[in-house]
Amino acid sequence: MPIRQTQLENGEYYHIIVRVNWQTPIFQDLFLAKLLEEVLIYYTLAHPPLKFSLYRNLKDKTAVQLDFKDRLATIIAYCIMPTHIHLLLRQEKDKGIEVFMHKSLTSFSHYYNIKFKKVGSLFENRFKAIHIDEDEHLVHLSRYIHLNPVTAGIVEDPRDYRFSSYEFYLKGESQPPFEITEVMAFFKDPQDYHSYVMERKEFQRELAKVKYLLID
Repeated sequence: MPIRQTQLENGEYYHIIVRVNWQTPIFQDLFLAKLLEEVLIYYTLAHPPLKFSLYRNLKDKTAVQLDFKDRLATIIAYCIMPTHIHLLLRQEKDKGIEVFMHKSLTSFSHYYNIKFKKVGSLFENRFKAIHIDEDEHLVHLSRYIHLNPVTAGIVEDPRDYRFSSYEFYLKGESQPPFEITEVMAFFKDPQDYHSYVMERKEFQRELAKVKYLLID
């Protein structure tokens, strides 16, 4: 993965987008989507005790302590789409997001290439990172991320999509490496947040259609 010219800052929030090469919809496979989810969670650790492949194959995982309070990045929201990944992250350590992304994508790519006898990079070389510097943008972005499966026509309700952080928001609780308090502080309860998300549903779909027509 090429070195980023602009260094990301600790304590700041970023919208991370990474795409699969050739727009191959590999995460339609539920096993692969779940595996990536596990990899992403694991490599938020600042000091993972083992490579993920070794940890995953442990018969007794309780023998290894995972300290998610000491982490490279905090996950505010995420959604694993068939051809790409959205992450809303807060960086916790110097170069934390860069290291987190490198370890996660390298680990998953290695597994994928061995299993499917592929050669080359599974993901685009550089992930996109957009700085989020206002609370309003942070809240709106969480909604945008959670609505992605609806916008794409995969489900009608974000509650029906398994591979996103929406479940945490509906429950109104999470634990490290996830943190929803920054967003949920603007809502009286999970239902209030759900209403906020759903009121944007049709608009986001129409906006996606317009973008498609302009690109086409």
